Amino acid sequence: MNTTFYMPVAFDYRYSFSSIMSFYDIADEILLGIDEDRISWAGKKYEFDNDFFMDRIKTIDKDRKIKIVEDNFHKYHPLKNDTEERNTLSKHAKKENYLIGIDSDEILLNPDEFGNWLKNQNNVKSDMICTWHSVFKFFGDKMLVTIPNEQTIIGTNLKGYFKKCRMTSNNSRLFLPILSPLKMLHFSWGRSRKEIKQKLENWSHTDDFNHDHYMRIWDDANLKNYKNYHDFHPLGIKTAWNSLELIDLSTFELDNAIMNEISGFGSELGLLTIIVVIKDEYKLSKTCLESIQRYYKNEDIIVIDDGTQENQTIRCMKSICITNDWKYIRCDSGTEDACRIGISVSQSENMFFFNSSVVAKDKKYLKKYAEKNRNSIVSVGKNKRAETISQILGIPIME
Repeated sequence: MNTTFYMPVAFDYRYSFSSIMSFYDIADEILLGIDEDRISWAGKKYEFDNDFFMDRIKTIDKDRKIKIVEDNFHKYHPLKNDTEERNTLSKHAKKENYLIGIDSDEILLNPDEFGNWLKNQNNVKSDMICTWHSVFKFFGDKMLVTIPNEQTIIGTNLKGYFKKCRMTSNNSRLFLPILSPLKMLHFSWGRSRKEIKQKLENWSHTDDFNHDHYMRIWDDANLKNYKNYHDFHPLGIKTAWNSLELIDLSTFELDNAIMNEISGFGSELGLLTIIVVIKDEYKLSKTCLESIQRYYKNEDIIVIDDGTQENQTIRCMKSICITNDWKYIRCDSGTEDACRIGISVSQSENMFFFNSSVVAKDKKYLKKYAEKNRNSIVSVGKNKRAETISQILGIPIME
């Protein structure tokens, strides 16, 4: 059976490279859909580096299987736009080919097994189902995956008959969906915080639930409390997302090139947290925060206001936190409480306490320390403030 793999590509296009790489060798044809105006299904303009994207696609497309389809995919409401883009792409597929729909945040875990299985499927008139391993949150080389694993339709022999996203009108009792052996790693929420917010504002389900509520649920999830999560699917699906399981990425035997791509997902959130405890000292505080912004912008950053009295310093902290989507917390009950609050809201296994006198100079330094010293908490800097934090918490000083 010959196949056409199709994929809608939009604001999260950087995820598409690893996805395409995971199925490239078993596809006969690949169609990538991109809105001609770079507007999402929700009707919002998004940034798209066309030169970068095309260069990466040319590198991947060694056998010239890939075709780009550009059209207006934002005519209607979000859910219909999703559906109609799939209908449009399906009509560009070779007439005799079976359609396989893979979204940009999905990676095939067993492509060879799936490819061999497809070869034995002839004249299939049913839709095809696969199994999702949905990633909820990344923590370095570990990730929280929703339990139980979900099943979703990915394949169909019908072109132009999508009714709702990947669901088609192929619901005849004579042609019940077939469960394929395909398993996919689905980075639904397994991405950086900014990218999650971007997705919530632009995907086809953007109008279906309270964004702020679910961002709080995601923000609060960490390696200490994930076992307390139960029945929290954003769309209220009772048979999915009943709990979370902690899985090491190395559990999945993925190609090295794909693993290198995945290592950037979530911006390594969870490998390290920087907790900045600040009290006044405007110039030093500003320099400290700007240095963190330069080298650690996308990491888990928590700024604790330790009872600052200077309005200028307070404005500076709040402004930088808002710009970078960092957490800002005010604590007026002393430095010890400020530090412990930082620990309680940290989302990683490695915590680095900064103070106003510390200037970040090299991103690799903390990362290497975190990789070698898992589950560590240290006070950074050679100054009295660093010594105070060290004594309060009973933690070592990292100069």
